[in-house]
Parts: sequence; C-alpha cells; structure tokens
Amino acid sequence: MSGIKSKLDSWTDFLEKHKVNKPLKNRISILSDLSRKYPEDPRPLFSLGLEYIEKGEDETALNFFKRATSLDPTWAQPFYYSAVLLHNKGRLRESKLLFEKVKFIAATGGDIMYQELIDTCVKLGDYKVALYYGDRYFANKHDANKASDDLIFFNRAYAKRHLNDLLGAKEDYLSSIKINPNSDSAYLNLAEVCFNLDLYEEAKLNYTKCLEKNPGNKNAYLGRAWTSFISSDILGFLRDMLKFIF
Repeated sequence: MSGIKSKLDSWTDFLEKHKVNKPLKNRISILSDLSRKYPEDPRPLFSLGLEYIEKGEDETALNFFKRATSLDPTWAQPFYYSAVLLHNKGRLRESKLLFEKVKFIAATGGDIMYQELIDTCVKLGDYKVALYYGDRYFANKHDANKASDDLIFFNRAYAKRHLNDLLGAKEDYLSSIKINPNSDSAYLNLAEVCFNLDLYEEAKLNYTKCLEKNPGNKNAYLGRAWTSFISSDILGFLRDMLKFIF
C-alpha cells in the first residue's frame, strides 16, 4: 500500500484544477459537463455520486459509482461508498460483494484509505484483519489526532470487543472520544465495555454522557437501567426502563 492515497490525491487535484473543490450551486452541472468532456475519467463520475448522496438520491449515486468503477476497477472509493449505501438500505448481500471487492483491491496492492478498509473488515466480520490494519495504520503515523482517526479508533475498538480484548477496546473508545467528544455512539460502546468489565459506575457515567449527546438513545436508557439494577438503584432502574419502553 505504498501508494495508499495516490488516487484520492489525484481526485482532489482534479477538483481543484477545475475549480469544483468548494461548494457551488451549479456544482452538479459543472461535474456533468466534465464527465462529458472526459468520458474515460472516473473522477467526475465519483464526484457526482457524492453530490447525489448529499441530495438524498441514493439510486442515482449508486449509478454514478457503478459507472466510475467500470472505468477504473482498481479504485476502491466508489466500491466502498456503493457498499455503504447498499448496507444502509438493508441490501446486505449486494453490499457484502462490494465490501469483498474493496478488500481484494487492498490485498492486491490497490489504492485504499485505511479508514475505509478497516470499516469494511468490521462490516464483514473480519475482526482480526480489521485489527491488523488498525495496528498498521497507527504504527505508520506519529500523531493519532486527525479528525478522521476517531473512526479508526472506534472500529478497532469494535474489533477488539469481538476478539474479547475488552481492556484494549476501552482504551480505543477513550481515544476516539478524545478526538470526537460529541459521539454518542462512542460513549454507548464504551459504557457497554465497562459494563462487561464489571465497572458499573464507569458504565453508568458513560451511558449518561451518551444520553447528554443524544437524549433519544434507547439503548443507553436500557443499559443504564440494568446498571442501576445491579447497583441496587431500583428507582433509577424503573425510571430508565420506562424511558426505554415509552
């Protein structure tokens, strides 16, 4: 993976060259013109796919990603975004095939971002591979504080949980929260890990922090309820169970 960002850099350079690297009202029109001007270039098609995701037109986005991959089957990003869209729509069989394609591109030396590869491995249930790439990512960098690193810590923690390394998962969730303290999902998962480690006070604290970020998180109410029950706080248990149910 020595050229891990070359195609992504090429794509961003393309946008900058054609002055579509900033939000524009006529951005889709400009990208459409570029796709006609450069019919063999997958970059404007990939960009159009991203634009249509923003518009909530997922099927149109999927069509542009498919056209981009037909022009360059070694570029992982269009496969990855297609897989995520299909996964979110519940089309799991189709998404699994595309996630496998992302893994194959990485295994054969193609361009792929670590964040996307690790997320792919987690969604496929390949936790050991996800852990391997997570460890490799952080071993190759000196400052693990980029904004996107919270997702890599989060996914590595998720992999560690499934590999029964709960202490390692706890450490990674804390690292994810340090970078992105507004993630209710990270607090929820950290609370669950603490609960499984019998750290009930820490679990309760993190369920509460999750609810501060997202008061509608039903799983946090349920988790905090059982934490209160184990701690003999029956009133707290009943209060949170009612919020979970209603």
